[in-house]
Amino acid sequence: MKRRELAHLDAWYQGIRRKPLILRGARQVGKSTLVRDFARSKKLQLHEFNLERHLAMDEVFRSLDTTRIFRALSDIQRSLFDPRLSGQLLFLDEIQSCPQSIPALRAIQEDFPDLPVVSAGSLLEFILEDHEFSMPVGRVEYMHIGPIRFEDFLEAHGADYLVERIRELRFDRPETWPTPVLHDEAMSHVQNFLFCGGMPEAAAAFLDSDGDPRAVSPIHACILDTYCDDMSKYARRSALPRVHAVFDFLAAHPCQKIKYSTIAPDHLARDVKQALKLLFQARVATPVFHTSCAGLPLEAGKAENTYKSIFLDVGLHNSAVRADLPLIRSLKGDQLLGRGAMVEQFVGQHLLYRDEPYRTPLLHYWLREGKKGNAEVDFVIGLVDSMVAIEVKAGAGGHLRSLRVWEEESVYPKKTLLRLNSHLPKREGTILSLPIYCLEQATRILGI
Repeated sequence: MKRRELAHLDAWYQGIRRKPLILRGARQVGKSTLVRDFARSKKLQLHEFNLERHLAMDEVFRSLDTTRIFRALSDIQRSLFDPRLSGQLLFLDEIQSCPQSIPALRAIQEDFPDLPVVSAGSLLEFILEDHEFSMPVGRVEYMHIGPIRFEDFLEAHGADYLVERIRELRFDRPETWPTPVLHDEAMSHVQNFLFCGGMPEAAAAFLDSDGDPRAVSPIHACILDTYCDDMSKYARRSALPRVHAVFDFLAAHPCQKIKYSTIAPDHLARDVKQALKLLFQARVATPVFHTSCAGLPLEAGKAENTYKSIFLDVGLHNSAVRADLPLIRSLKGDQLLGRGAMVEQFVGQHLLYRDEPYRTPLLHYWLREGKKGNAEVDFVIGLVDSMVAIEVKAGAGGHLRSLRVWEEESVYPKKTLLRLNSHLPKREGTILSLPIYCLEQATRILGI
């Protein structure tokens, strides 16, 4: 289902100066499946090793002796692995279990530069931050993996015509806008995605069961339980209750400004902050920092201590708050968009991974608090030479005060105001409105 990631893998594979590739992302976002699908599409012989099952390999990798390494890998698969042969792909999965495999990637690349090597791991950020070895700086590439996107979800469900129509839509050409029938179909798919989300196993079960929520809900519950079980791997036993409390809050309250006293009022702020850091490192949630929007890049105006968060996936969020498919389908149009946290989460997880996969995912929003009154813009993204402020709002009209305030206070000269809602495209002065299912194509549709 991950069309863009497969294309990026192909570009990496075809590269003249190819380096070992490390896939980074939360557990169960489909890293391993992506590699298997790629090897199958290129007709490569895949040598896959799950290092969680072979912890003794850590000492083998530590030696940096590639002859010894490939002899050990051959013993594991019970057949000769000759790295000099063409048409092969080495895949080291769960590399966080054998941290010495990371510096060993450099040795493998130097001795066998023609062998494509991919590695992946969950909780990898903990290893990269607290490593006790020499990192192969400049000798590896990274690829960041998130949940499946909405358009991939549509294509997997056979809605190719709808995807084509969305991709040809232009704001300044009303003849390209969806008809009411197609619009209703697209909003129905949005409802399905809000329930199912973009975790590959859940999306596949939804497809295979013809949309039966009973096939999806146990998978969501299992994934959430797995993340909770993982906490014992990166939190001290004494801190586990606090980390669990913070995890539950982030899952149930995405896109809410972080206030330590609100999250866990019975714990010290510094302890809550540490728990947040652990969960952000595990990629089960991501901070969205306030930025001044004084200029580009937006990261330059980031306020380190003012942020909200988005959870990993909207389907997992709805599972955490027990929002089932019948409930979501009962919400029509503006009612659906009125469920702020749910729909903001949908938008946020798509914007987070809108850049090329080799870039570290970053996301910002804008906030004003003070005597002049509070104002908040849900998300702000930076393009080559412009900023786009994005609000997720119900209704075709209504008050859009925060966007107006941002427009007045942002000194950057080139900016666009975008409202995502449940209606067909519309212009309200300087504010441009698009239906939420156009999110992935928004900048193209608007010509910015």
